[in-house]
Amino acid sequence: MAYIGKKPTAAPLTSSDVADDIITLAKMAGGTDGNIITYDASGNPAVVATGSDGQVLTSTGAGSPPAFEAVSGGTTAPYVCVGLSSDQGLSDGSAAKVEFDSEIVDSGSKFASNRFTPTVSGKYFVSCNLTFETDVRLRFDGVTCYIYKNGSAVIQTYSRTENNAYEAEGFTQSVSGIVDCDTDDYIEIYAKVDTTANTPNIAGGNNLSCLTIFKMTE
Repeated sequence: MAYIGKKPTAAPLTSSDVADDIITLAKMAGGTDGNIITYDASGNPAVVATGSDGQVLTSTGAGSPPAFEAVSGGTTAPYVCVGLSSDQGLSDGSAAKVEFDSEIVDSGSKFASNRFTPTVSGKYFVSCNLTFETDVRLRFDGVTCYIYKNGSAVIQTYSRTENNAYEAEGFTQSVSGIVDCDTDDYIEIYAKVDTTANTPNIAGGNNLSCLTIFKMTE
């Protein structure tokens, strides 16, 4: 088409010139796999750079585009769950370390020699269930379970009956709590049973007695 004089210029497009839903993905400029379109502080389109595997998209506050960041609070590792594979004998009235020898799970090989040494500083939740039993009925005068840190009791539970005796062939006692550990601290479980007659055992097999420890997120 020929023009006489000055060639007319096209008027700039406005939003009313573009029908709704007419621009498809194929008409958009290419980008980087994993990037997300957002708006900057001036209200202009911007790109959120692709994050790493395991990161989450978080707000960075007003006037700043969101960003991929590591999950806050860390992880619950190291963690461990161990049990007794067989009965452990106890001496009446004497506290003894529980000799857990059956590893159900140990995330970082932190459990050895009947103790948990996390090597990672933090607060750890400790939960232990112990079942005491004998082949004949005995009289439980008192049952105490201890959480030890570095060789000293830091948390304990104690059970007894009003008449100072409980006749049974089995008795279960639990102890739990939060222990603050440095890299060189270690945790152990101790137990003591006072009886009027017969000598008790800590029941093993089928994880009747078990210990669970894991790092708490902050």
